Amino acid sequence: MVCYQVEELNRHQVINLNRMSLADPFPEDILDEVREYPGNDKCCDCPSIDTDWASVSHGTLICLECAGKHRSLGVHVSFVRSITMDTWSRQQVSTINCQYDSN
Repeated sequence: MVCYQVEELNRHQVINLNRMSLADPFPEDILDEVREYPGNDKCCDCPSIDTDWASVSHGTLICLECAGKHRSLGVHVSFVRSITMDTWSRQQVSTINCQYDSN
């Protein structure tokens, strides 16, 4: 499910997303909020608490080891990005956040 409806985001997040260029690091304030959602205190696939990666396709936070497993599945199954090392488009950030806002 791709959810890119900016009007669903709160005002602060919309301002933050509008300030992003086409490819920026994941915004810290949105990441802090995403990490606060239930279940995001650990990897969605294992008990690791080091969730520095995300599956954009699934809107989930994952650890480095599971990110490697997701990457081996192919981008058509799970598109994986590093929270800190990769650049993120507005749509990718919105997709991660919308996955949680819709619940």
